[in-house]
This record gives sequence, C-alpha cells and structure tokens, in this order.
Amino acid sequence: MTYDITGELLISLAAAGALGALLRYAFDNLVHRLYTTRYPSGILLVNLSGAFFAGWLAASAATGLVTEQQHIILAVGFAGSYTTFSGWMVQTVELALAGVWGQAFSNIMLHVVFGWLLTMAGLWLGAG
Repeated sequence: MTYDITGELLISLAAAGALGALLRYAFDNLVHRLYTTRYPSGILLVNLSGAFFAGWLAASAATGLVTEQQHIILAVGFAGSYTTFSGWMVQTVELALAGVWGQAFSNIMLHVVFGWLLTMAGLWLGAG
C-alpha cells in the first residue's frame, strides 16, 4: 500500500522520530547509571523493548487497533529512531512464520556477523 507524502505525514514522522531518539538516549543513560557495567545493557534493553513494540504494533495494525497511517508513523518514525533492531526482528519473524526458517536464520546471522565485521572495519578505518 502506498501513501501520499503530505506535510502532515512528514511532520508526524519527524515528531515520532525525535521522540524515539530522545527516549532511546534517556533510557540507555538511565540503565547505564543504574547498572555500571561494560556490557551495553541499556542498548540491549532498548533493542529488546523496541522489538516487542514492533511486534505489538504489527499485530495491532493487522487487527485494526491502529490505522495503517498510525502504524507507519509509529513503526518508521518512533520505533525506527528508537531502534533499527525492531524492524529487523519483525522481518525475521515474518520469514519464520512463512516457514522459511533457513532464510530467517540466515537473516539473523548475516546481520549479526556482517554488522560486527563492518563495525570493526569502520572503527579500524576511522582510527586511521
């Protein structure tokens, strides 16, 4: 389904995105202050809560609890800036639900392995 890109939609996406980014920053910092550890617990909790929210949101859109436009604003704007993990997990679960477990597993492995490798490469290149 396609939507007209209106000023109202763009403003709603931007506002939801700003809220998601601010909440991610605040939640990550709160967890870091409460649990002083090297493990990125804050980001883990952000990503896990974002995955839960994205799943709930997808189900809510499918059952009509939220409109498609609300779904786009909340999924792309809020959850997209709160965490990119949520969209990735929804896509992976959809593959599993479609019965293509190999693709679901490879989607996980490719993101994790190549995400890690490319992050390391970026750090290496950025360090000079």
